[in-house]
Amino acid sequence: MRSTLSKATRLLPGACVALAALIVAPPSEGRALVGQPAPQLALKALDGRDMSVASARGRHLLLTFSDAKSRDAGWAFFRAHAARFARIDGVVMHNVIVPGGVLLAPRAVILARVRSDSSRLMREVRGRLTPEEALAFDRAEVRWHVDFDRRYTALFGAPPHRVTLVLVDPAGRVVDHED
Repeated sequence: MRSTLSKATRLLPGACVALAALIVAPPSEGRALVGQPAPQLALKALDGRDMSVASARGRHLLLTFSDAKSRDAGWAFFRAHAARFARIDGVVMHNVIVPGGVLLAPRAVILARVRSDSSRLMREVRGRLTPEEALAFDRAEVRWHVDFDRRYTALFGAPPHRVTLVLVDPAGRVVDHED
């Protein structure tokens, strides 16, 4: 009994480290979507327009998912890459935000905050672009959505607390999934 207990005690730290690694960085389920048709979703953008994967057919669709804990990283990603992705002819960029924690604020307050923050970010990004990039950026369709119940975030296998990028080709297939 004692040797079994001491063996378990020696193995326990390694097992804890392995378990912690799985908890901290689980493999993304969304990577299995690469090469598959994109899951169908229907969201209402902050500007009131309906959006679906099918409505972007024939154009590249770039989806970014972030939540309250990864919001700053998501916005840094948008600042850094918006001009590059906007150069893809006819690109549609949809940014899906998941409010975090216990939602004590009414949805209207959360939506107003996201609307305000995203408008400020769009002006900031556009102000940093060259004239050529600004033209491409203006032609791109950029929408912001709030996924209150994580339904769409789960559909695309976007893990919590990390920025996830999903690129859908004009035929409606997922061609890249990064988190």
